[in-house]
Amino acid sequence: MSSGPRRNTDTDRRGLQYHTSQGGYPVSVADAQSSSRDPRRGGRSGYPGEYRNSEGRGADQHQNFDPRITQRNPAAQGYYETPVHPPSSPTRFDPDRRAATLRQVDRAQPENLHPNDRRRVAAQGGPNDAGSRRAVSSANRDGTGTASPVGMMRHPEGNARGYDRLPYEPLDRSGRAERDRYNDYRGGNTGTSGGSQSWPPRSERSEDLTRYEERYERRGGGGGGSGSGRRR
Repeated sequence: MSSGPRRNTDTDRRGLQYHTSQGGYPVSVADAQSSSRDPRRGGRSGYPGEYRNSEGRGADQHQNFDPRITQRNPAAQGYYETPVHPPSSPTRFDPDRRAATLRQVDRAQPENLHPNDRRRVAAQGGPNDAGSRRAVSSANRDGTGTASPVGMMRHPEGNARGYDRLPYEPLDRSGRAERDRYNDYRGGNTGTSGGSQSWPPRSERSEDLTRYEERYERRGGGGGGSGSGRRR
C-alpha cells in the first residue's frame, strides 16, 4: 500500500502539486521549467539528459515510471530529466553552463543571509546548482514531436545517485503561494530572474505580511525615534 497521497485523476494539472517533505511543489511550475527547452537537447551541463528509469539493485530494482501508462509508444520513446529549482528561488539552473559540484555549492552559501538580500546575491551570480529535484518528460528519441511531462522526482535523503518519484496531491494554499512567487521571480532566461521585486511579494500571504509590517510600525519598530537605535 502506498504511503503517499493518492492522485485525483479528474483534477487538471494546474490544480495539482507534488508532495514533498518541504511542502507542495506546484505541477504547473515543474512543467514550466521543464518545457523551457527541448529535453532531448542537452547543454554543457549534461542536462537535460536521458533518464534510464531504473532504480535500486537486486530484489529492490524498480522503475519510477511505467512506460505502459506514461508513454504512447514505449519502443520509440525515452524519459528525460530536467533540473528544477524551488518555485520561490530567484535563480534557475542554466543547462549551458557547467554544473557545480556539491563542494562548490556549499562554499558559495552565505551565512545568515537575510531574505531581503536573496535577489541581490542571486544577481551576483553563483554556482550552477542542479539541486535535488528533476522534472521528467517523455519524448521520441528520434527528435520528432514534442515532449510530454510525466512527473517529478528527487534524491532520497542521503542518496545523491538515486531518485524517488513524488506523488500528486491537490494544490493547497501554500502551493498556490509558491506558484505565485515563481511567477514573480520568473525572468526571460534560465539565469537570474527579472520578475517582480515589489514588497510584499505577490502571494496569498501578502496581506498577512502587510498586516505584520503595519503592526510593527504602530509599535514604533520602523520609525526613527529614540527606540530605533541598536541595543547596547
